[in-house]
Amino acid sequence: MPVDENQTVIIPAIQLQLRSEGKLKALYHRVIATEKTAKKGRFSMVCFITLENTPTYNKKAFGNMQTHETGFNYDMPQKQFAELFISPFLK
Repeated sequence: MPVDENQTVIIPAIQLQLRSEGKLKALYHRVIATEKTAKKGRFSMVCFITLENTPTYNKKAFGNMQTHETGFNYDMPQKQFAELFISPFLK
């Protein structure tokens, strides 16, 4: 996706997909250099925000997000998707 130097991109993550009951999908994405950025570089800033009072992805049981197939979550039924999470209150 072309992004101008005066623009920013906000990508929904997995907790937001859970919280929105699947209305917003956690976007699978990869940053790939263009000819211009390969020569001049690019700037990026990443900020992960954990949603309060929302279960977190169970990384211990299901591994890193990168281990899943591309777009695995896009058509997954909400009930099955919710099983990937653990409540921080149930420790």
